[in-house]
Amino acid sequence: MSLHLLAIAALFVGPAVGGVVLRSRRLVWGLAAFVTVVVFGLVVGHIVPDVVAAGGPWTVAALLGGIALASLHHRVHPAHGNRRDAEDGQLHEPHDDHESGAAVVVALAALLLHMLLEGVAMAVEPRGTDTAVLVAAVAIHRIPIGLAIWWVTCRRAGRTGALALLGLGGVVTHVGYVAAAALSSPDSMALFAWLQAVTAGSLLHVAGAHLPVEAQCGARNRAGAVGVALGAAWVLAAALVTHERPAGLALHGAAVVAGAVAFVAAHRHGTSAHGVAR
Repeated sequence: MSLHLLAIAALFVGPAVGGVVLRSRRLVWGLAAFVTVVVFGLVVGHIVPDVVAAGGPWTVAALLGGIALASLHHRVHPAHGNRRDAEDGQLHEPHDDHESGAAVVVALAALLLHMLLEGVAMAVEPRGTDTAVLVAAVAIHRIPIGLAIWWVTCRRAGRTGALALLGLGGVVTHVGYVAAAALSSPDSMALFAWLQAVTAGSLLHVAGAHLPVEAQCGARNRAGAVGVALGAAWVLAAALVTHERPAGLALHGAAVVAGAVAFVAAHRHGTSAHGVAR
């Protein structure tokens, strides 16, 4: 089987796992921590180095600009806040989350663009590369991506919309694979680098501030700690599988710390970045 078909299939593993985990409110908090850390690992440890290599160091400014724009949009259009149900004492996501819709759309665009470029990379991978290593690397990247897409999209567009978006991810992966010769020119890759830098900023913002979370207060700290630990292990495993050099390992480690800090900051005292109406 072609590697890019395995990559497409891996997108649907995350939703299968997430569908089970999301049934338990105790586990949702841990899942939020896991996704936050893994997304930070993907962006800081994987996307940023590729973007800088293809588009130059100034693309870091585009990444920071994307984060700033997403944060500014959130401040200008604040959420109505999570609420604490009087009957069950649990935190529930806002009923009206339209203010985060634009950031979520841009973040999902960042993931789709990343999947397109992964398709290109799989097609132009040098001959003689260990296939098992490539399969493992693709699975490690794709499973949490599929999970994040499923989780965020289900709350807004339902299961049908989430499956459609995952299917679109498969389509763009295939397009990148079959059209790699046309898409892998230096000029095209530089353009993609700038686009990815801008949209990745929103991806970080959404991972840190807009994951829909419900959890019992007594369980959130334990579940969050486990989620951060599993996310850290996942990110570092991705770095080891792809034979990162010491500098790359250090960058992935920094991404783990940043993701953990972002999660704690966004959900401190049982809140999300939307705020809590107590």
